[in-house]
Amino acid sequence: MDLKTNEKIIRNGRANHLRASGGIGGKLFLTNQRLFFKPHLFNHDRSEETITLENIKSIVAPHSDSISKKLAITLNNELIEFFVVGKRREWIKEIEKAVFRVKKDRNIIWHNAVDSIQDIERASRFALRKIIIQAIIGGIITGFLMFMFL
Repeated sequence: MDLKTNEKIIRNGRANHLRASGGIGGKLFLTNQRLFFKPHLFNHDRSEETITLENIKSIVAPHSDSISKKLAITLNNELIEFFVVGKRREWIKEIEKAVFRVKKDRNIIWHNAVDSIQDIERASRFALRKIIIQAIIGGIITGFLMFMFL
């Protein structure tokens, strides 16, 4: 697994990804940016799966019993990805915390961007007022000088 810039692994472990073609064995990685599934080499389906944390709408344990190890991850487009993992409750807690952090950081970035735009608008309004005042004063002085010397 190649990590992206500033990406750190939070948790990893053996897992099965339940697909239409059946259960695919492999390893599941949770990073601070995504959930990544890497199948074992001997699987017939070796396609890797990446789910960005921003794309996760919810994560639940579809069966409330303590025997089941299945996770259901609902994406923003309403698709549901199923994984079977050990220590399911810990996975759920870690994924929820990581999703919360990413969405919180994204909101902070969004609010900072909005604040920056508002600062630019305020500065633009101030600059425009200054130009208008200078134009008015310049016009008054020009008019006064023309009146005095013409």
